[in-house]
Amino acid sequence: MAAKIEAVNDAIDLFNLIRTEENKEQLNQAKADLRAHRANIKERNEANKFAADLPDGSITEDSAEITSGHREFWGKLFQSTSPDLKHHRTATYRPIELAKLFKDTVKHLTPQQRRQMDAPLMANELYWAIMKSENGKAPGPDGLPIEYYKLAPS
Repeated sequence: MAAKIEAVNDAIDLFNLIRTEENKEQLNQAKADLRAHRANIKERNEANKFAADLPDGSITEDSAEITSGHREFWGKLFQSTSPDLKHHRTATYRPIELAKLFKDTVKHLTPQQRRQMDAPLMANELYWAIMKSENGKAPGPDGLPIEYYKLAPS
């Protein structure tokens, strides 16, 4: 992980350089390293492909079919309310209870905290949230376990 962080920092440093004869070789080396790193990632991703059994007994390596199977299996297991599953929603909206909850809430966000909460989610934040999550958990309504997301977080 430290190597990835170092590579990103090096890339940022090189991005900020003005192309001169002194650093031209450095920039070319960085480009070559980046190409090699991307090839390594592609090779690793191809090596990490896996097969899954389908309900009809056949085997597939198609990621869309595997994802669909995961979603259906884990969704049924955790009784997901995901709209793309054929389950009926069990949660109901109760405006009176919600109003009571807001009335009793004494702490409020500052304007700066509101802006931070409303800001778009950054890819880096999502990556670290996935990688630091405990195994054995289903992070959202789709019912897919965190291990599934850790296979290919990008």
